Amino acid sequence: MDKKGCHCAAWISGFFICIVLLLSACSDNEDNTNTIQLNTNSENKKNQQPLPKLPFSQLILDKISISSPYIPDNSFTAFIRKLRARIDNQNMRGMLGELSSRFTCQSPICKKGLPINQQFENIMANISTTPWKTLLKMVNTKHFQKVNEDICGPANAQFTGDGQDQVVGKGWGYINAKDVRLRKKPTTQSAVITHLTQDAVRLVSTEIVKKQGLQWIEVETLKGERGFIAEKFFLMLSPPQICYQQIMGEWKISSFRSP
Repeated sequence: MDKKGCHCAAWISGFFICIVLLLSACSDNEDNTNTIQLNTNSENKKNQQPLPKLPFSQLILDKISISSPYIPDNSFTAFIRKLRARIDNQNMRGMLGELSSRFTCQSPICKKGLPINQQFENIMANISTTPWKTLLKMVNTKHFQKVNEDICGPANAQFTGDGQDQVVGKGWGYINAKDVRLRKKPTTQSAVITHLTQDAVRLVSTEIVKKQGLQWIEVETLKGERGFIAEKFFLMLSPPQICYQQIMGEWKISSFRSP
């Protein structure tokens, strides 16, 4: 091979070597970029903190407004736990021991002039046909509100969703959950009319139907749809309330209120 041919071959070989090195460098850069990206994603995942769970009283403010909501502290939670135990055991003497010396009754079922203990016993005799279950439901509420110096529950609520001007008079309540099925009949096999989330509904009847281990009530929506829902998902907008007050560092039942 002459000198000219050798030079040409050397030049071509050098050119291909440069191309190979360049591609290798590019490939290395891409690999490095991917590695850095993966490391960054891993770090981001490590640094991501789970979103805090909002208190129940804040979660329901979409269509329901509660004035002066109260989030229980540890001492109040412990007091409610003690009350639940007394109610579970239907311990009337224990409940009377939890009454404040200034206990008051503000309700049509109250009787004037009765001593505190007898007033509470009168309330229990008249709040429903199943007074201990009713009392437990009131005490077990997930949301409270401040009323003057008292903490009361279940909280009075105001419906703020569409059609709020139609929610007037007694019998109105709201769905206290998401995607609750409104059914044609009080059974889980019945056809679903619609799904309700925090919607205002009116009680058609106070009668409770017991089927399949559930308690059902008949309600009517703002759109005029009538059907049955599980009673546990329904809360009155203006329910009877048990109120509490901390006196000398000790929680006591301060009053009973109902519209």
